[in-house]
Amino acid sequence: MAKDRARPFSRKHARYWMTAAGGMVVIMLINVVLGFWIYGRDPGPQRVPAYLPIPAHGDAGVDAPPDADR
Repeated sequence: MAKDRARPFSRKHARYWMTAAGGMVVIMLINVVLGFWIYGRDPGPQRVPAYLPIPAHGDAGVDAPPDADR
């Protein structure tokens, strides 16, 4: 038997699309509530990273000792 694609909102299909749409709405509400809950938090004091100085850059070909090519 072929699928009835002409009537997607008929009573026959309501048990599928209503549960799927209802599930998506529930997931959306959970995401919105979590988003507002997390957004409203005070981040508190944050650590300042300890930046180290960048080492001097040298060219390996120029800085090599003269007998290194043998």
